[in-house]
This record gives sequence, structure tokens and C-alpha cells, in this order.
Amino acid sequence: MTKSNITITLAVFFLVLAGLAQAECTPTVTFDNRSGSDASVNLVGPAVYSVAVPDGSARTVSVSGGIYYTLTRYGVPGNYSYSRGDSFTVRKLLMPGGSSCSRIRITLHQ
Repeated sequence: MTKSNITITLAVFFLVLAGLAQAECTPTVTFDNRSGSDASVNLVGPAVYSVAVPDGSARTVSVSGGIYYTLTRYGVPGNYSYSRGDSFTVRKLLMPGGSSCSRIRITLHQ
């Protein structure tokens, strides 16, 4: 192998590694329902995600970076209550040598 072939091979190798690091960076938001009622959560931000979270369980959603808030409906038909959560930021940082993604956990209380 010539010196230029080795240089090209190394460059391709590092580009592939950088692509893999970016692919692994998927922020998540986990909803842990401790409310005593089933919940339906809308995560509202750059995109909208909807997830049903039965009482006593947790559900995780893969999201894009940005500023979000939650709209949550608790209960059963004919007996619902609603809440709006505060805004929070989900980060997806791609840096040389690696990446950093938000792993957010929200406990639902009625």
C-alpha cells in the first residue's frame, strides 16, 4: 500500500467512526407513571410525540433535540384530569470524538 492509499483508508475509517457516533446519539424522554391513573402524554416541541403510559409503568420515547413541554391526560373516559408541564430542553450534541444526548426521566403525578 502506498502512503496516499493508507491516508485515504484512515480518512474513510475515521469518517465511518464519526458517522457511527452520530447515529448512536438519540435523545430519549422516559415517562414513569406514579399517578394512580392511566395517562396519555403528548410531548410537544419541534415534533409531537404521543405515548400511553399505564399506571405503574414507564415508557421511553426517542426524540429530536429542542425545547418541549408535556400535555398529560389522566384517568378514564368520563373522569379525566389534565396537566401541562413546564418547558425543558432536550440536547443532542455532536462533538469531535463522541456525542452527548439527553436522557430525561419525568415522573408523572396527578
